[in-house]
Amino acid sequence: MRINVLNFGLRVFALFGVLSLILSTGAWAAPKSLAVMKFTTTAGGGRSFWYNASWDLGDGMAEMLTTALVETGKFKILERQQIHDVLGEQDLGASGRVEPATAAKIGKILGARYLIYGTVNEFEYSKGGEGGAVRIGGIRLGASEARAHIGMDVRIVDAVTSEILFSTRSTADATRTGFKVGYSGADFGASLATFQRTPLGEATRKAIDFAVTKMVNEFGTEAGPEATVTWSGTLLVADDGSLVIKAGNHEGLKAGDILTVYRPKTSKVGNEVLTVGEDKIGKIRLTSVGNSASSAEVVEGGGFKTGDIVKSGGDS
Repeated sequence: MRINVLNFGLRVFALFGVLSLILSTGAWAAPKSLAVMKFTTTAGGGRSFWYNASWDLGDGMAEMLTTALVETGKFKILERQQIHDVLGEQDLGASGRVEPATAAKIGKILGARYLIYGTVNEFEYSKGGEGGAVRIGGIRLGASEARAHIGMDVRIVDAVTSEILFSTRSTADATRTGFKVGYSGADFGASLATFQRTPLGEATRKAIDFAVTKMVNEFGTEAGPEATVTWSGTLLVADDGSLVIKAGNHEGLKAGDILTVYRPKTSKVGNEVLTVGEDKIGKIRLTSVGNSASSAEVVEGGGFKTGDIVKSGGDS
C-alpha cells in the first residue's frame, strides 16, 4: 500500500513538473488579440487611382492582411466585418487615423488589445509594349508587359497605451509578360478577388506576406501582461502657466498621484494630421484634486504644452 501511495505521489510530482515546463515556455499562453484597421495611402500619383477605384482598396488590403495573419495560427484576429460594423456605428477609425484617445476607445469597443495600421506609400503600375509604358489612369490595352510596385508601412499600436510596439516596411514588385487585359482607374480590380489576380495584387500579397513573417518573428505570439494605465487624458496649460487636467475624483485620481506626460508625434498627410506615436517628456504630481478637474506641479521634464497626453499608473 505504501508503495502504491509513493508511486502515485511521484506521478503527481512529475505531472506538476511537466505542466510547469509547458507554462513557463509559453506553450499554453493565450495568443495576442489583434484588430486590423483599414489601410490608408500617401502614395503620390497613386492616390487618385486609390480613391477613384470602384471598390475600397484600403478595406481590401486589410482583408488580405487579416487572412495572412489567420493563416499563421499565431494570433487571435477579429473578423473584418465585425470591425467594419462597430466602427461604422461609432464613427471611429474610418480614415485609418491613429489618435491616442481614439485607439483606446476602438480597442475597448472591439475587445482587441492591439490595433494594426497599414499605410501604402508607394503604389505604381505601368504597361509597356505599345510605344512605351504609361501609368495608372491612362493605361493602353494589349501591352506585352505589366509591372507593379508597392511599398507599405505596417505598425502595431497598443490600444491601452497608444504606443507603437512594432513597425516594419516592406516593398514588392511583380511583372507579368503577355498581360493583355487592360484596366482603368474606374474598373481596375473590380473586387478583391479580381485585384489579387493582377500584378499589383500579386505585389501587394508579397509585401503583406513579408510584413506578416516579420511580425510573427519579432512581435511574438505570447500575450504580455496587461498594461496598468488606469486613466489617460489631455494636459492643459492655464494662462498663468499652471498645469491643469480635466479629471479628478470621478476618475479615481487623488492628490499626490504622479502622471506621466507624453508628446504626440504627428505626420501630416494632405489636409489630415495623423498621430503616429508618442514621446515621453516628463512627469507631474497632482497637488489639488476636485470632482472633475485637478491642478499639478512638475516632477521632471518641462516645456509642457496644452494637448500633451497624461497617463496615470504603470510608469509612475
